[in-house]
Amino acid sequence: MKECIRYSEEFLEKGDVYHAIHYLEKALEIDSNSVDLNWRMAQAQRLYKDYRKAEYYYQKVYLKEGAKLFPQSIYYLALMQEHNGKYEEAKDSWKRAKKIFMKQRNAYENVRSRQGYKNALWLKQALKDTTEYIIEQLPTTVNTPNSEFGHSIVGNQLVYSSLLADSVSSDEIVFTDNYKMRLYTSEMKDSSYLKSQLLKDLEDRGFSVGNGSLSADGKRFYFSKCTDQSYKFQCKIYVARVENGKFTDIDELGDMVNEEGSNNTQPNIAKYKDGEILFFASDREDKKSQGQMDIWYVLVTDGNQYSKAYNAGRVVNTEGNEVTPFFDSDENVLYFSSDFHFGFGGFDIQKAVGMVGSFQKVDNVGLEMNSSAQDLYFFKDSKTGEFYFSSNRIGSLYAKNPTCCHDIYKARIPAIPEVDSVKEETLFDLNKRLPVTLYFHNDRPGPKSIADTIELNYMTTYERYTAMKEKYKTEYSKGLTGDKADEAKEDIADFFLEYVDQGVKDLYWFSELLLKELQKGKKIRITIKGFASPLAPTAYNVHLTRRRIVSLKNFLWEYQNGVFQPYMSGTSKDGGIVKFNQNPFGEYTADKLISDNPNDLKNSIYNRKAALERKVEIQSVDLIQEDSTGAEVTFAEEVHDFGSQKIGSQLTYTFEFRNDGNEDLIIEDIEIPCECNTATVDKKTVKPGEKAFLTMTFDTKGYDGHAVKSVYLITNGIPPKKRIVFTVKLVP
Repeated sequence: MKECIRYSEEFLEKGDVYHAIHYLEKALEIDSNSVDLNWRMAQAQRLYKDYRKAEYYYQKVYLKEGAKLFPQSIYYLALMQEHNGKYEEAKDSWKRAKKIFMKQRNAYENVRSRQGYKNALWLKQALKDTTEYIIEQLPTTVNTPNSEFGHSIVGNQLVYSSLLADSVSSDEIVFTDNYKMRLYTSEMKDSSYLKSQLLKDLEDRGFSVGNGSLSADGKRFYFSKCTDQSYKFQCKIYVARVENGKFTDIDELGDMVNEEGSNNTQPNIAKYKDGEILFFASDREDKKSQGQMDIWYVLVTDGNQYSKAYNAGRVVNTEGNEVTPFFDSDENVLYFSSDFHFGFGGFDIQKAVGMVGSFQKVDNVGLEMNSSAQDLYFFKDSKTGEFYFSSNRIGSLYAKNPTCCHDIYKARIPAIPEVDSVKEETLFDLNKRLPVTLYFHNDRPGPKSIADTIELNYMTTYERYTAMKEKYKTEYSKGLTGDKADEAKEDIADFFLEYVDQGVKDLYWFSELLLKELQKGKKIRITIKGFASPLAPTAYNVHLTRRRIVSLKNFLWEYQNGVFQPYMSGTSKDGGIVKFNQNPFGEYTADKLISDNPNDLKNSIYNRKAALERKVEIQSVDLIQEDSTGAEVTFAEEVHDFGSQKIGSQLTYTFEFRNDGNEDLIIEDIEIPCECNTATVDKKTVKPGEKAFLTMTFDTKGYDGHAVKSVYLITNGIPPKKRIVFTVKLVP
């Protein structure tokens, strides 16, 4: 077994992961339970980019030793779960990894684990987004079971590089000395890609040659030459003159670009203001460096004068890796790939709008162009507007494992269909964003009030709530010491991040989509439901949840300087209307394990479970059909609380309701879940504008403490099923 391990180490040192795995398999045949061997195999499978097998072995290691011997086991398990699209499992693993590395403040694993957890929250909404790209895998005249990386269009030629899969490095970007990267061209003719030709002019024995970017005037071609020094790749950027389709006068760029001792690669030359700009990726050590590989740039004048190198800045660069830059001069957008910005796994293609020094926030280009694998080398064909990128996603050609190798893909935006061919519009995209859940501090807004309204905007109560985060940490961790106290504080931090802050992000996303639909003239009904934790009496909580719903409506009323006000008041010029169906159900669904003892502040207020109950939810949106006819049920009161009553009491209450529609309301049925209740209506048919009464009884025999009972009115109207609620506190 020792000999197998030694051979595997030797092959890994050479960069030959395939044969290293072969010898590790032999060793595992001897001892399949060895934690050390399983760790070695997990690492090798990750380098080999077999994400499924790597996940299996990392999980095996973690389950055996709980990250005590190999703390990175849970860290890499989370990464592999992301690669395999297991995002919920990855979220749990990132959460565990955070706790393991939280005391190592400066460790990359700590920073990356925290980012991974935030990314898992971002994914909840990002996975609901749809993009309109049509993705096409280039044909086998270009793609092979090896790895291909697209670089640029030169005339009618696609320029790309190719490398055998076993020699691709663990960072997916550059090259080993066992196999060399070489540049190729494929002539594009009538939407076809002809058989590839080796670009011999740029061949250099002993070097890998890759990447490639043509200047706007077509006279200069920038590319990389790379060597492998002890498994650390060293690349430099070169420029060649282009004349009559030939590449001549090859020259290495100076120290401003090719800083000694660093890896400088993936050049992209573009028009910029009155001159040019050359973007590239580098791992140089500099006080401006943000992480590992960063995006840098130099300004180019007269085609051969280069400024000093500037870092693209903190908006673009992170503690991780940013690579393969492409600057769209027409749109002033920088595209690049990152393994740290929010994404779907591995490297994702990102974009930042703006000019150097003033890039706006970075956005992921979306799920279809990105995948859970590695997505790199984005560039745009300025003539056709089509996008190219390289990916090792499932479906790429391979010889040994399905995610070993990159293929080149093309993306395009489909033509806008004719008006009469557009499908009937729905609120599908808006409903995909639901539920939107907003959280509150105890007895907020409007503490100790029995009012049903409030003037506060939800954002005001949110800001006050988040300002209490440290107090929540202190109170929730009371009585705990050491790691237990740290974990309790981390749980509270996670609660605010995952639920409170995420709720606000979801609200803004929802509001933006809602506005777009209303501006189309749609008439929309929003259903909002309120909840509370059981610290206060139930009747009080009904008023409280109503105030919470009102604070949400106030947010919409004030959103973007009142843009929703015409829609909420029914005065919009485009005909759009928004109405609200409100269900203030108080504590009725609250977890019975949550303390309702006002003296137990830790568990009744600062406990995560209690905090999770204090919320309102936007649960659904539906269309109010224009010029629609029908019945509509409106109750004057949907909830009645009897306060404190003696056990065994017979309780009766009559609810008033009205038909606000323009057709007869037919009472079809009353669903009564509990035999302890009865319910009757005084009439089966209610004319438009007419009132009616629902009488409900509750036999409390056999019940004690808080009791909540419901009946459901089934009608032909809107809503077709209406819940009516009794609450009572039963005492001896």
